[in-house]
Amino acid sequence: MRTATGRNLCGGAEPTEAADSGVMRTFSIVVFAMAIAAQASAEPQFDPKPWLEDLQQTREVLSTKYANLEWAVFDREANLPQLFVDAQKKRIAAAQSETEARAAFDRPPRKLGDGHVVFEWPSHRALQSDAPASKPREDYVPPS
Repeated sequence: MRTATGRNLCGGAEPTEAADSGVMRTFSIVVFAMAIAAQASAEPQFDPKPWLEDLQQTREVLSTKYANLEWAVFDREANLPQLFVDAQKKRIAAAQSETEARAAFDRPPRKLGDGHVVFEWPSHRALQSDAPASKPREDYVPPS
């Protein structure tokens, strides 16, 4: 700070342009970091509950309607209950994102080793669209 006569009251050297640009750079970085933090906190938290419910439904369907259940259990020696417990407790419950939850869902079929059991996830583009993911076939007749 300077007096009317031009004397420096701070007792130090005059701030230079380099020091001013360093302060501005630091200020810009702090503002940018705060903006990113605000945006991150505005994003909704991942909720594993619907994923756990879907996993339970998948387990029930696989246990009751899977055509190759005997092959998986006796020939492949797949421990299906343990695969689902692992997916539920270790993976989906600890997931922080949909990507991690999807990976947890994909693990039991991969460990099962049956190429017929897969999950087909919608693309990000399909999720953002209001249109249905696919048009039903006109010649399809549901079983009665």
